[in-house]
Amino acid sequence: KAPDKVRERWGELVDHYLNRTDRLKGLIFLLDCRREMNELDLIMLDWMEKREVDYIPILTKADKLSRGNIAAKVRETEKILKVKPIPFSAIDGTGVRELHHWIEKKLDS
Repeated sequence: KAPDKVRERWGELVDHYLNRTDRLKGLIFLLDCRREMNELDLIMLDWMEKREVDYIPILTKADKLSRGNIAAKVRETEKILKVKPIPFSAIDGTGVRELHHWIEKKLDS
């Protein structure tokens, strides 16, 4: 985990970029499927909603949960965000195809 000062600086850089770009077609919203949404996640969600930015929630580390638990997390996250998340694992490839499809759709729009 990065120190608070470093995280604060990252936040400033991201905020600066996101508030000044006019080329943004969508955001990939990474959420650790083993954790609840934290304050920073909620701030980002609020920012995306206020600016009507299209986003796709990605539940990372899906390989760490059982199928039943990941399905429950998908339902829980969808209920909160009103957008169906993609379970994703860099280890076993879960969700890679779905994420690629979403990205290609955004680039074509």
